[in-house]
Amino acid sequence: EDGKAARKSFRESVRAKAQAHREQQKAENQEVRKENKDKTPQEKAAAMETQMATQYNENKAFRSQIHGEVKAFVQSQLQAKGLPADKIAERMAKIDARFAEAEAHRDQQYQENEALLAKLAQDSDLTKEELRSSLKSHFGQQKEENKQFREERKTERKAAKEAKTQAPAQN
Repeated sequence: EDGKAARKSFRESVRAKAQAHREQQKAENQEVRKENKDKTPQEKAAAMETQMATQYNENKAFRSQIHGEVKAFVQSQLQAKGLPADKIAERMAKIDARFAEAEAHRDQQYQENEALLAKLAQDSDLTKEELRSSLKSHFGQQKEENKQFREERKTERKAAKEAKTQAPAQN
């Protein structure tokens, strides 16, 4: 029961850090938009590309930091339960693999974003409406892809958990 409270407290702490991080980036984005309000669509696209690169690196560092905290927390919880070292190492490897998979997904999307913004920044015939429409379409599609990615991961976790709970019953 004490472990449950610790997990809940830890999750809340991580959520609060993530929320603060998002709010900071949201404010930075608003500032960049305000600074580039009267610029051409190409200049706006270039500014967005720069801001996106900065935030991508900040996000990557933030996720890496949180990943380290999660691993340390899970490891301490498993050690407190008295799990053998090999089981703990197995669990840590799974956590690392899931993190690497998520990072690869984000890296792929970031590269797609970079390519689009570079293309838009070079298009001198682009109107404000065309820029907005292109960005809205691209990021809307990525939002759906992310949703599907998270759902697939959730389904995989659920299936693994069910297989784990059924395995001892079959012995």
